[in-house]
Amino acid sequence: MVFQANNLAWSPAMLCDLHRCRWQIWTALLLHVLFRFQAFLSEWPHSFTGLSP
Repeated sequence: MVFQANNLAWSPAMLCDLHRCRWQIWTALLLHVLFRFQAFLSEWPHSFTGLSP
């Protein structure tokens, strides 16, 4: 197995940035799934793509 942390050519700051970006993506995906599940449970007929601030 090769881990990102085993790449000694990358700086520690770059590894931290990659890790932070990865968790931002996973958090956004999790929130989207939770919102969709809540909409399914409440039988909300609208789509999230049509929402705008």
